[in-house]
Amino acid sequence: MSIFRRLSSLLRSRQLEQDIEDELRSHLEMRVEENLASGMKEQEARREAAMRFGNKFSARENTRSVYIVAWLESVLQDLQYGFRTMRRSPAFSLVAVVTVALTIGMTTAVFTIVNSVLLRPLPYAAPSQLIWAATLDPRTHQPGTPGPDVAAWMEQNKTLKAMAGYTEDDYNLSGAGDPMRVPGALVTAGFFQTLGVQPRLGRSFLSTEDRPNADHVVILSDQFWRDHFSADPGTLGRKVEIEGQAYTIVGVMPPQFRFPDSGAEPSILLPLQFNLSAVDRIMILNAVGRLNDGVTPK
Repeated sequence: MSIFRRLSSLLRSRQLEQDIEDELRSHLEMRVEENLASGMKEQEARREAAMRFGNKFSARENTRSVYIVAWLESVLQDLQYGFRTMRRSPAFSLVAVVTVALTIGMTTAVFTIVNSVLLRPLPYAAPSQLIWAATLDPRTHQPGTPGPDVAAWMEQNKTLKAMAGYTEDDYNLSGAGDPMRVPGALVTAGFFQTLGVQPRLGRSFLSTEDRPNADHVVILSDQFWRDHFSADPGTLGRKVEIEGQAYTIVGVMPPQFRFPDSGAEPSILLPLQFNLSAVDRIMILNAVGRLNDGVTPK
């Protein structure tokens, strides 16, 4: 048996038992055939073969012990050889270990990207119609669009059926256990309609709730709801305090919801109660839009 077969047999005890049983039966039948060839009658040939091999259970146990001990001895020998090699060539060993670690890390990173972009579909309605819009700051070369520009896009564009702006930040929150600092996002009222998603519980933001001085409402992520509210449907209508202000919980997002920005996982979503058209207080935003039917990005 090869070391790989031994390892497989060790991890799968039923297969090991079957392999040993088959091997013992094979040897027994071979002895019977030899006895028949020498002129013995079949009953006598089988009796002699059984007596030659002795107790079947004992033979099976001995054979199992030989396989396992041999496998363990082989593993120990490989480990000893590896340690001796590392001790003789520490520099080479270090380079090899670092190379393997980097390779594993890169493979994991590539699989994560492929899984999220290619294998796992985006959890939005008609994701091929979605676009991410931004302007590039010539000084920092970073994407980000001033609020007045996003407001103008939302009001004047003719190729999008819906558009929304958003930005991310961390917030102080209390009322869900110990006070904590949580990741969150400010979004315009049409954010969820643009993406084509709806809360699993409750509702999305009303068109009037992203205006200055509107009611303070908040939508929770599914994970935050489970971790801090024990997945209680009665969470809707409860109040939490965010940055010293009382907010009413009006919705909980579905577990498969993913934020448009890669890697962003906001625990709370707040309406962007800000006058985007005001030029004296400019907020930098990201924007996501949904193309009209029949319109392509190119």
